[in-house]
Amino acid sequence: MSESGSLKRAFVTGFYSQLRKLAKLLLHAGKAATGGHIEKPEFVAISDKNVAYLVVSKAACSSIKKSMVAGIVNDDIEDNYSIHQNQKVAELTVRGRLPDADRYHVFTYVRNPFSRIVSSYINKFEDFEKIRMVGFEYADYLGGYLKMSDSFSVFVDKICNIPDRLSDRHFMAQHYLIHTLSPVVPEQIEKLEEIESSFPAFTQKYGFGDIPHFNRTGGYNYEDYYSSVEMVDQVYRRYRDDVEHFGYQAEYERLRSRFEV
Repeated sequence: MSESGSLKRAFVTGFYSQLRKLAKLLLHAGKAATGGHIEKPEFVAISDKNVAYLVVSKAACSSIKKSMVAGIVNDDIEDNYSIHQNQKVAELTVRGRLPDADRYHVFTYVRNPFSRIVSSYINKFEDFEKIRMVGFEYADYLGGYLKMSDSFSVFVDKICNIPDRLSDRHFMAQHYLIHTLSPVVPEQIEKLEEIESSFPAFTQKYGFGDIPHFNRTGGYNYEDYYSSVEMVDQVYRRYRDDVEHFGYQAEYERLRSRFEV
């Protein structure tokens, strides 16, 4: 390709990239102005088994999707990147309203909100291999409000200022997703921390595959990301409904006690 052709291609690519950013900015601005939501609830529904999973991001959702699909087809899904692009998962996924919801046993898994936002931060800000492959996921979110250079403390400050209706699914309060955004409140809400004891019942009843574990990031303790009792309390205030309604008070008190003299 000639130099002029390469320049033209770069210009066209850049133009459409900026156009997409503008469109997303206008969409988010419109949602903010009209009281709308940026996200929609997502379900993985298996109609012939009458079971549906309300997806809660950063609470083993990749592993649960993998398990559900493994009970239907013999797909070799090696990692979380594959699961999000798997054709069968796409066919089973419903966004927004769940048609004939009454026929389904709807379940979900929640997670300690203090560890969940650390996992979100690591996955979106510190997984440089992923960022190199697909780009910084929040580059266009709310007009670039979140920056790839944000430290965890800055990230916390920012997400604590974003209302749930404008929050990205990875740090939206789980209670808000389940009890406000979702048109169906799951009959069964389990804890990620107890998945090894609770999930086999799903495998036995619905023929799911064994639960794998994607997105495992070793070598860190989520508590180390918290630098002060003020930060702990800030996150508690932001996710108070998650802490109180899903039973994470002990985790809050333990984390807070690290800074008590």
